[in-house]
Amino acid sequence: YKVSSLLEKLGSIYSIETDSNSISRSFINNLLSQVYIDDYSNLNKEKSILFNYSKQEENLISNTNNLKKTFIPFIFLFCFINIKSVFSEDFILGLKAFKSQDYDTAFEQFLSLAETGDIRAQTYIGMMYFNGLSVPKNLETAAGWYIKAAEEGHPHAQFYLGWMYDHGKGLEKNKELAFKWLETAAKQGHPRAQNNVGVMYYKGEGVKKDLLLAQMWYMISSSKGMSEAKENMITLNDNLTKKEISQIKQMAKNCMVSNYQKCKKLN
Repeated sequence: YKVSSLLEKLGSIYSIETDSNSISRSFINNLLSQVYIDDYSNLNKEKSILFNYSKQEENLISNTNNLKKTFIPFIFLFCFINIKSVFSEDFILGLKAFKSQDYDTAFEQFLSLAETGDIRAQTYIGMMYFNGLSVPKNLETAAGWYIKAAEEGHPHAQFYLGWMYDHGKGLEKNKELAFKWLETAAKQGHPRAQNNVGVMYYKGEGVKKDLLLAQMWYMISSSKGMSEAKENMITLNDNLTKKEISQIKQMAKNCMVSNYQKCKKLN
């Protein structure tokens, strides 16, 4: 009951389709860190790479009505996870400060958590260094924080890290590493990363060119409201046969139903 009350106070957790009944710490980390983006219209601009993220984290505070029966078994599991680090009061304070543009307070709250290994706080610290909020802009330092969070499984940090490798911002340009991190984020359900993986398959950058896999990722990203992916999908559609399109639809279905474990071409 106490854990349920805590969850209700701090926000809602949404469901993820999965075939597996196994529960692991990494699955729970992914569950807690996956917060999707509502408005993608400006994400193609470098300067807007962070702003929609905090809106979704705020849902962990404000939305108290959507705790689904799917996750009742997980409530007991949370007793054995470091709830203090997952739903930290310092993080909530930092998030509120960030939303009110009190970046000095936000940075102070996030930094103390980031140094103890909180992947959400590490991602925010990375974003603040990337954009020069409260601290001088430093892309190399931003990359360092993204790496920490990405290696521990945070999909947004993985996306930002992949983006930086892709564009050579703060890190030496490396298309192979860009693809690695973008695909990792894509397989955690990150819509922007899914579109970017499609682009890399389409161009053959960091991975062998494959139009079917490119279209599959465009299709998946588009299904989550990513307008850029929808445009890419429409453009590529003209270069595909009806048989290939039918195959791609089945590929996309297999990918999503398997919780991104079977994202490959059909045999």
